[in-house]
Amino acid sequence: MLSDFLVSVKKVSKEYAFGKQKVQALREVSLAVLGGEFLAIAGPSGSGKSTLLNLIGCIDTPTTGSISIENQETVNQTPDQLADLRARKIGFIFQTFNLLPVLSAFENVEYPLLRLKLDKTERHQRVSQYLELVGVNEFATHRPNQLSGGQRQRVAIARALIAQPSIVLADEPTANLDHRTGEGILDLMSRINRDNGTTFIFSTHDARVIEMAGRVVRLSDGEIVQ
Repeated sequence: MLSDFLVSVKKVSKEYAFGKQKVQALREVSLAVLGGEFLAIAGPSGSGKSTLLNLIGCIDTPTTGSISIENQETVNQTPDQLADLRARKIGFIFQTFNLLPVLSAFENVEYPLLRLKLDKTERHQRVSQYLELVGVNEFATHRPNQLSGGQRQRVAIARALIAQPSIVLADEPTANLDHRTGEGILDLMSRINRDNGTTFIFSTHDARVIEMAGRVVRLSDGEIVQ
């Protein structure tokens, strides 16, 4: 039976082994996300927030349970299939920005499009459009070390959006930003969510993100508690 949910996480557990020691990062977590949500996954460090985001983003695989994206089951897919799914459906925003230091802002944003085999003219038009959208088009030729933290995060947001994904996963996106810059980044993502209908899923313990979220899921010791 097909689901109306954009993301469906069913009884997912994740266990990591460190030598003979095993750590249970998630315990039978179930979560359903509708298209267009502005969702915060909240909890203290070590609660399993980033693990859950990585599983939804197909960066990691669950030990048990199932995850589907737009009714497409992810657990039994090959690494190449998962890479293709990430490229088409999912954008990522990281607290450390994760921009490639040798590339300009323009080239960092363009990079995800290379896998999609768009022609050069279409790529350049789209990159210019998204740099304009996030307000850093005048810094297109700058490398990351020539940009402020807020500017780098805006470039990272443009990169996350450039392939026009169904979902943007943001892992502590305001953690390395000062208060004013963080608020500007949150306002930008909220506007993109509202205007474009892009689904945002955050992992966070930032009260500002939690306050702006349309829904908050709280994790503690690998379990949903609220």
